[in-house]
Amino acid sequence: MIVTAAFNIHKIRPNEHENLNTDCEEWQIVSSEQSSKPAINVPIDFENGKKNSVKKIEEDTLHQLLFNSENQLEHALTTELSSGQLEVLAEIPEDFEFIALAQNLHLLHDVVLRIINLELSSDTRKYLISLLNGLPSRAKEEAIEFLLLSHRDEDKLIAIELLSAVEDHVKPKILSRLLSESLSETLLSSLMTFSKNQNNRQVLSLVSNAIQNRFFAVQDTTRKLQLLSISAFPDEFREDAFSIVLKSLKSEDVKNQQLGYVIAKNWVGSSEEKLTTKQVRAILDVAKSVLNDTSLPVEQRLASLQLLEVMPNV
Repeated sequence: MIVTAAFNIHKIRPNEHENLNTDCEEWQIVSSEQSSKPAINVPIDFENGKKNSVKKIEEDTLHQLLFNSENQLEHALTTELSSGQLEVLAEIPEDFEFIALAQNLHLLHDVVLRIINLELSSDTRKYLISLLNGLPSRAKEEAIEFLLLSHRDEDKLIAIELLSAVEDHVKPKILSRLLSESLSETLLSSLMTFSKNQNNRQVLSLVSNAIQNRFFAVQDTTRKLQLLSISAFPDEFREDAFSIVLKSLKSEDVKNQQLGYVIAKNWVGSSEEKLTTKQVRAILDVAKSVLNDTSLPVEQRLASLQLLEVMPNV
């Protein structure tokens, strides 16, 4: 006959008179058949072993993180990362995701070259871009210079994003270099947003002047309106800008009309803009005229109504 003895294991609390900071814990092993017999006390000193194990795990983890990140960087410079490798990257904590490139700055040019040659939708490209964010300021400056060599707006947009993190005294120099090119309205819009967030009047002046020069250089009304839609109300060419916007509110060109209403709403709805009372009344008269003209498209009349809702009382 096979007899099975059942044992219950209970962890007991230290006696109140004992030192609560003891490194040992006692376990009471009690047989269900011998519960009335004296307990067998088994001391287990595990604290030192636990500390050593934790330290070893931390060291191994750090070593593995460094190895993984550097390994993925080397692989990303030659071929697309696989889904498995991307999963490995997802496991790397934020504190370690930039280590690979920061410790291998000699690869910076190769990384940027790879970024500007990969497809925009590439996950490998997104990974390499993320590495640029953790670079020190001087390395970011180099990355920006490399990115500006690209013919794609998307790569130049990365350079503009990085520009926020470089030293203030070098921003005007980099901006001047960038503005010396014939930039698209998309890039100018991004630069205007960037400049408004900078506590640097020289930066804002550089971008505003570039938009002003472009405004007078282009002949197409739509492009002029696009430039006005991304800039503040222009003191330097107030009358020219206002005239174009006022005409656009009555334009038969849908795109020009839409841009005109966006600009007019921004101008009259912002306390920072400098419209005169006469200009506000002119916009008010045109908006009312459009709203009351039943021959015009419903969308245009609705836009005029939305504009009237933000108009100040004059």
